[in-house]
Amino acid sequence: MAKKLLSPSNGALLAVALLLASLFVTAMGTKDYLAEKSARDSQTLVQTSLTDADFTFNSMRAVDSGWSATDGDPQMIYTADMMFTGVEFYMEYSIYPGEMLLYYTTAAQPQYNGANMAVISPVKDRAGWYAVSVPATQVTSVRIDPTVTAGNHLVFGDIVLNPQKTRADYLAPDGYTVLSLAVYTLVLFAIFSFVKDFFTKKGK
Repeated sequence: MAKKLLSPSNGALLAVALLLASLFVTAMGTKDYLAEKSARDSQTLVQTSLTDADFTFNSMRAVDSGWSATDGDPQMIYTADMMFTGVEFYMEYSIYPGEMLLYYTTAAQPQYNGANMAVISPVKDRAGWYAVSVPATQVTSVRIDPTVTAGNHLVFGDIVLNPQKTRADYLAPDGYTVLSLAVYTLVLFAIFSFVKDFFTKKGK
């Protein structure tokens, strides 16, 4: 496959595939942005500011100025029937937290599972802030797993559900967007190559 991609005769096909894939990803990002804007305008989607007092904690105990994880699977859960697109929050820790995950439940899927899960990442140029976005979904609860380390001392600041996003946020080249672009490009390239080879053989 790599040889085929690097072949000069296929350079134009790859460029066209990349261009069309980029246009498709941009169109999908714009569509998602407009859908979110419409939901915010109609008050279906509402930004909500919370504190850690609004959450139910599992495997975490209150300490002087925050919380201490009692095992490797601490959880903080917020229960509400609402439209949900993501969360951002401020957190300090005593030990590097490791992988942080977001889970959410819906009326159709009331149990937490890997299908409704996303990885929480640090926010660029905002020290101590973490965020994750998901497709707009009507949820019944949101669960944050803030660390995988027992004994980690965590202090939370503001927690914002459904933070405001711009069109640029939807078009930013995050990991999911880059992966989607790569997959779409390879699929289109394979289709174009098949069509080219088919007509080349037919013409002989």
